Amino acid sequence: MRSLVLSGYLLQLECNIEGWMKEASAWRKVRRKDF
Repeated sequence: MRSLVLSGYLLQLECNIEGWMKEASAWRKVRRKDF
């Protein structure tokens, strides 16, 4: 049971990191347009 919760947590963390990467690249694009 504990391993199931842990794997679910890691999967969620992976998704969050993926989202942050996309957000960061989007921010870089916006910054490039500004300057």
